[in-house]
Amino acid sequence: MRKVLSTKVENIGQVKQNLIYLGKLFDYFILLDSNDNAGYESLPPSYLNYQFLAGVGAYNKSLLQQEIFSSIQHFTQQIPDWYFLHLTFEAKTETHGIPTKYKDLIGFPVAFIFSPVWLVTAKNNVLRVQYPPNIDDSEARNFLNKLIKPEKRRLDNLDKKSPINIQQITFKEYKQTFEHVKDRLSRGDIYEMNLCINFFAESVKIDPYSTYLRLNDFSPAPFAAFYKYNDLFLLSASPERFLKKEGNQILSQPIKGTITRGKTADEDNRLREYLKNNQKERSENIMITDLVRNDLSQFAEAGSVEVMELCGIYPFRHVHQMISSIRCNLRKEIYFSEAIKLAFPMGSMTGAPKRNALKYIEQYENFNRGLYSGSLGYITPDGDFDLNVVIRSILYNSTTGNLSIPAGSAVTIYADANNEYQECYLKAKALIEILS
Repeated sequence: MRKVLSTKVENIGQVKQNLIYLGKLFDYFILLDSNDNAGYESLPPSYLNYQFLAGVGAYNKSLLQQEIFSSIQHFTQQIPDWYFLHLTFEAKTETHGIPTKYKDLIGFPVAFIFSPVWLVTAKNNVLRVQYPPNIDDSEARNFLNKLIKPEKRRLDNLDKKSPINIQQITFKEYKQTFEHVKDRLSRGDIYEMNLCINFFAESVKIDPYSTYLRLNDFSPAPFAAFYKYNDLFLLSASPERFLKKEGNQILSQPIKGTITRGKTADEDNRLREYLKNNQKERSENIMITDLVRNDLSQFAEAGSVEVMELCGIYPFRHVHQMISSIRCNLRKEIYFSEAIKLAFPMGSMTGAPKRNALKYIEQYENFNRGLYSGSLGYITPDGDFDLNVVIRSILYNSTTGNLSIPAGSAVTIYADANNEYQECYLKAKALIEILS
């Protein structure tokens, strides 16, 4: 049973910054940040339970390479506690039997779960620090004081000492791959496929801590994350939820449909309405909504799968997004990790039918997605969880200097190669600018 310290704070931003820099001292660190529900102002508060959660240090941990989801069940049942979890896209080898032929140049393991030494949560500006019973209370008070202490820190400028040469696939190369996918679509082998490209750099030196703070300031998102796994880093401005479990209710919120924000209020409204009424974008979203409904039906109580909202339009700092919300009640005999397995990988990052889409992703993409298109999130002692979709992210290996910014779009029979290529660039643009 964890012990708890709590205090009311006003400057949540200062606490998050202090946390980020404390993370330098630990091999394992994670911050999951809702940015005060950024982009989700019109949804009920219960959709996002915390202002942020953080796990500092690893109290218990397990590298999950085989039988991933049964291992999650064993680990969480054996020692009920708070856990943080990552799943790379490669976990599809277990869920669908489709391995990746390329090496992951960043290097995240397929899956990893850990219980933190320090669990830090913020809700309604109340900061709570939870810690194991073997830690002295005075040490916990000292840790809490470090979090709330006002302190100006100098942001490192390591990434400004050398220009970053971002490599990307050319439009000509993209179009060749795109035409192969369109051929599969015309044959009816698939109805939609998420086709991704990789913006990549080698021998890069950046400071991931200050880079994340700049990213989060520039592009706040409700499922943002800073994650450190030894020398590997994820800096994410994800707007998308994969799955959330609360009690026996499961919620999924796939995103399909993106358009840039306008420079004026009138232009912004016109763009929002254009996205809202764009039949191509709506059809893509509806296809994935149907796929998610099918995924959820594998573990749902009969008759409980419900589309709460279809093709809702939500504003973010740089783009409008089309988001649908689907929920169900989890059958009592199914453990939560089995539900994750049956829904993974998320339909918004694969396509429909899912297994065929995964097969062609491996055939036509020229890189290993790694943690991109995977998931990151938390699990409570009661077996509730909330998992994001790892998109709009910088992945970085601080030892090799490899840096990756993948981006993708949904390709359907009506898709245009130039538009899809530009959508990929739009999604990566903010991240590239952060590094410029």
